[in-house]
Amino acid sequence: MVVILAFTARRIALASAIACALGFLGTFCALFSRASAQPRVPPATLSGVLSGDLVARARVRWSQIVNGQRVEVIIGVGSAERRNPNWSPAPVHIKYDLDRNRELSRALKRDRLGPSTSGTTDPEARTLELLGQGPMGWEVVGSWSLPRKTWLKRHAALFHLLEPLFQTPADVFAPGPAKPS
Repeated sequence: MVVILAFTARRIALASAIACALGFLGTFCALFSRASAQPRVPPATLSGVLSGDLVARARVRWSQIVNGQRVEVIIGVGSAERRNPNWSPAPVHIKYDLDRNRELSRALKRDRLGPSTSGTTDPEARTLELLGQGPMGWEVVGSWSLPRKTWLKRHAALFHLLEPLFQTPADVFAPGPAKPS
């Protein structure tokens, strides 16, 4: 029975590929293509991201400008990576765990950040961006750029959780990207 089902599935996939390649049966292609089987993901919104579980449904990007280059730390699901073009073109994994991620999530919900502000190229400014999963991947749903001193005054808890990540050494034991064989 399993062999027959596998053979039938292969036959349908082959028929679909042939029909699409020849340009015939447009409705057949639309009905059986993989794209039509994917669920529709609604656009991410700030209120939607903040009302849910930030650890599972959001990423946080903390950045600053150093020597004209954007240095950023991206945090998501208990992991963090730092991108610093002045040091290395590839992102570097840094030590971060789910407990710290949950603490950051609570601090983000506790602090009232207000409406989004525009980005700046001031080297003393820090930018906090909240990213949510949308139809095109991770999208920025909220962005706040403030001078370092303002972050310290208004949102000290967030600042003290995020700022040290710029200086945290790389986690040399973190699994890296898979090597092609």
